[in-house]
Amino acid sequence: MADRYKNRLKILEDQEIEELYGRPQFNHDERVHFFSLSSEERALADAHYNLANRVLFILQLGYFKARTLFFSFEFDEVQEDVRHVLQRHYDRSDDVALIAPSLKQTRYGQQRKILDLYGYRGCNGKERAALMEKAAQVVRISAKPVFLFRNLLQYLENRRIVVPGYSFLQDVVSQALASERARLTAVLEGRLNKTTADALDALYGERDGMYGITPLKHDPKDFSLRETKREIERSRSLATLYETAKALLPELGISNDSIAYYAALVDYYTVQKLQQLPVGMARLYILCFVGQRYRQINDNLVNGLIYHVRKVNTAARECMEQQVLAFQREGNESGERIGQILSLFIDDSIDDSVSFGEVKQRAFGILERDKFTRAVQYIGANAFDTVAIEWEFVASLAPSFKQYLRPLLLQLPFAAHSEGDSLMEAVAFLMRIPSDVDQHSELMSITIPK
Repeated sequence: MADRYKNRLKILEDQEIEELYGRPQFNHDERVHFFSLSSEERALADAHYNLANRVLFILQLGYFKARTLFFSFEFDEVQEDVRHVLQRHYDRSDDVALIAPSLKQTRYGQQRKILDLYGYRGCNGKERAALMEKAAQVVRISAKPVFLFRNLLQYLENRRIVVPGYSFLQDVVSQALASERARLTAVLEGRLNKTTADALDALYGERDGMYGITPLKHDPKDFSLRETKREIERSRSLATLYETAKALLPELGISNDSIAYYAALVDYYTVQKLQQLPVGMARLYILCFVGQRYRQINDNLVNGLIYHVRKVNTAARECMEQQVLAFQREGNESGERIGQILSLFIDDSIDDSVSFGEVKQRAFGILERDKFTRAVQYIGANAFDTVAIEWEFVASLAPSFKQYLRPLLLQLPFAAHSEGDSLMEAVAFLMRIPSDVDQHSELMSITIPK
């Protein structure tokens, strides 16, 4: 079956074509179901003047129930179905000498009766013209051939129209796609200036053995500094074309799905294939690609920013938690010695005339001065400032992470829901700091959002 359609647009795989257009291959239960007859159906079958015509009608009726299509066949090709119909409806145990009617008029006459019975109609001149108009509407929603094909099938089913041959639907889809692309390229031809057109053409034109479009197809391998800088360069190289794409693509009157599909073709096609396309079509595909790719590159940069910020935050939080645990452990260990220090105040062996300085010296002999200070914080009212510890650690890491974050902050556009947002103030501050300034103290001066 597939050889009949190989010179046309490929929409379905061979198995899908067979599932849609192939004659049903019934098992026993399916024969019982599809070849059962209502009183009206039985009356139409028995109205034929001989047994062969009656069997042919019931077979066409059963196949239509299963697929809402008609098929060309001989009785010897469907022997099991013929035998079932004879046994169930005409008390015959064999099909000896039963020959299917050869006249097309007989077959078509039966098909018209079946269509009338179920309220269907064939896809003739008027219906085919309406189908072409429908295709011209749907193609603006999505330019994917299979999407267009499935929508046309749904259109036919909703209007109870028998699906025409696959080759005809291939032609309908192809014509709709061609007409739509001609419309789109005409719009672009009238809107693209020479500078932009040359810039689009340069992306798939060879220059020094390289093609500009090739590196743009690749996503970064990781969030390393090298890959980040490459992605930033890709973003900058597309910035001007992206502004053009952002302005022009809405004027084309197509959906985001169609834009994504045309963009995907640039990824799918080789550069040589792009060069073989009509210039207007290649520009259309590449303009859609630029619009999609620029946003994807920015998403990659945002993900890189999130990755590095989380990495620093995680390290800072782990550092803070370790310090808190160490503080608590030391406080617990110092508890016994604090008790010894407090006992100095009720030690009768210490005369009241002993100076407080001497008492302090004895206390510090029991517990070192710095540990004494931390123990006081641990058991006193002074809270352990975890936020300060985290940000001290962040500031200490500044030389290592600023090489990642600063280029991202300078490249990515930032916005906030409200004016005066403290986070935006911090971002603007970091963007203003010259790259050669020591940011250890600078980071600590930022107002941290609550």
